[in-house]
Amino acid sequence: MFKGVGLIYRKEMWTAFRERRTFFFLILFPLLVWPLFTVLPMLFVGGKERKAQEKPSAVALVAPFEVPELEEMFKATERVRLVNVDDPATAVSDKKASCVVYVDSFSQDSMNLYTRIFFDATQTESKVAADKVELLLSTYEQEVVKKRLSSQGIDERLLNAVSVIRENAVNPQQMFGFYTGFIIGMFIVMGALMGASSIVIDSTAGEKERKTLELLLTAPIPRGSIMFGKYLAGVTFAFISPILTALGMSLAASFVIPLISAEASGFNLAGMLSAGKILAMLLIILLLAAFIVALLMAIAVRTRSTKQAGAYMAPLNIIMVIPIMFMQIIPAVPPAWMFFVPFLNVMLVLRGLLMNTLPASAILYTLASMFVFLMLALRFAARGFGSEKALLN
Repeated sequence: MFKGVGLIYRKEMWTAFRERRTFFFLILFPLLVWPLFTVLPMLFVGGKERKAQEKPSAVALVAPFEVPELEEMFKATERVRLVNVDDPATAVSDKKASCVVYVDSFSQDSMNLYTRIFFDATQTESKVAADKVELLLSTYEQEVVKKRLSSQGIDERLLNAVSVIRENAVNPQQMFGFYTGFIIGMFIVMGALMGASSIVIDSTAGEKERKTLELLLTAPIPRGSIMFGKYLAGVTFAFISPILTALGMSLAASFVIPLISAEASGFNLAGMLSAGKILAMLLIILLLAAFIVALLMAIAVRTRSTKQAGAYMAPLNIIMVIPIMFMQIIPAVPPAWMFFVPFLNVMLVLRGLLMNTLPASAILYTLASMFVFLMLALRFAARGFGSEKALLN
């Protein structure tokens, strides 16, 4: 039954490694390109925001009357610096000021001061300046209220009936696992698909297009062995690619996570992974790779060209994006039924293992459901390879 499997496997691997795109999609893309595209924008944005927070923001104060106390507060702080502008309406767009504070008027009883903050929400410096000004105005308001209460002989504590302290039920290490698991899980699923699609399309639809599949079928090798050899080659690529992706994204996460959550900074991924967790992750990634390759082969073997195969496989990218969209709103311990949903279950298990919140039953549900989906996909692929119409048309 398995006669010639090794020969077909070596043939597919040799053919794949002769292609430059194999190096790009299997090694360069998951190990370098994805992490760089993830880290660089966030480091750039985070760096710009930190820089804007550290340096004084240029602020224009426009008032039709004197507000000496407010002006003194603005001058006293190092977070902003007051600038004079000729035209406040264009000061932000001309970058002569990061934002403009309009003091419009007092209420009729002179109790309330009406102000507006004019800024550009698309510019990091302007948005940060507006946040600084809003905090200063809030501080100014508190100072005015304290003086008014003091002048009336009223204790300011009468205004503070409730004191609120927010405490996160998830500890910082689990927060690190939550964000890291989300990032790595997402790219592992995408990496498995990208690692498999190229070789699967080339070994099925590509060979049909080049008319080499017909020649291969004349060899004294059982058709099942031909399919299994091609399948193992695809699984190899689909397994290696997400592992390299996980390595690259783990390094990227160490830079990105502190920008996302201050609570999650100071942790490293290596210290959170035990030998048992690593083995569980590898097993789940292997099942994911096997399922994706079987699914891709079942589709590609029924197409006539690489272009048609690529078009038929495109919806898989959309299907995988759907669980990614909901990952950040799914709780640390999801409902049991979610571990039966393909792709979503893999991301949830990887995240749960890093958070230490995963029940043992979740791994069993995921392994069982992935195995069932794998068998169904393999059966569908085997029918395609067993059909003369599918292979030769």
